[in-house]
Amino acid sequence: MQELKNGRYKYFSEHIGEGRTSQVFKGIDTTSNREVAIKRMSNSDEAHKESDILKKIPRHPFLCEYIDFFEDQLYAYIVMGYINGERLGFYKYGKIYPPNKAIEITLNILEGIAPFHKAGLLHCDLSPHNILLSKDQQSIQIIDFGCTVHKDKNGQFHGKPMIGTLGFYPPEQKRKGLSPLNDSTDLYSIACILLYLLNGKAPFFLEKACNQVKDAALQSVLKKATSYKKSDRYQSANELKIAISALRNTQ
Repeated sequence: MQELKNGRYKYFSEHIGEGRTSQVFKGIDTTSNREVAIKRMSNSDEAHKESDILKKIPRHPFLCEYIDFFEDQLYAYIVMGYINGERLGFYKYGKIYPPNKAIEITLNILEGIAPFHKAGLLHCDLSPHNILLSKDQQSIQIIDFGCTVHKDKNGQFHGKPMIGTLGFYPPEQKRKGLSPLNDSTDLYSIACILLYLLNGKAPFFLEKACNQVKDAALQSVLKKATSYKKSDRYQSANELKIAISALRNTQ
């Protein structure tokens, strides 16, 4: 194992995840003998931005836990809580889940994103790739906050998020800061994740993806959540959670 920060952290050399400018390693915090995830980033500015966001995230079992941040001569490192699991899915294609299981996973995502939104944060890149599912499939964790924006003192989301993942971001995000964002921006993406879980593929053609959902009531909820206009969507995580919860046992 390799060491960091004067031996406080040790990590395995084979990475367990990677992004555009980062790799994630499984490690150990030797001060507590606790398993951690260590994200090594080559872009210092991006690392500082993500670290600042992580510090604002409230404690919740479905949200990534911030532990530490430090730099050396070559890289910046973010240390986070570790979950024994894997990404919910990858870009175009994934596993088809039974409707009730797909709904259960989606409800967990909504439960996690609610306190995130309450803290004035908007993820802006919710996709199967950025959700970890535990090995026992009983828990999730929302990760990767490189696109996240936060509210300013006027209650408006500050900053221009990166574009996100094709097939999962809403129309207003394509305008790269020229159109206001709100909580329904993330809820649109969560509805797209549910479509992915039900159909086994990214909803590039949204109307077709919604029409593939056999249950009429669930299809109606998904169409509302992915409306083109933000004002036509569900406006809070709790509102969408209530709508989906009502359908869980009817599938």
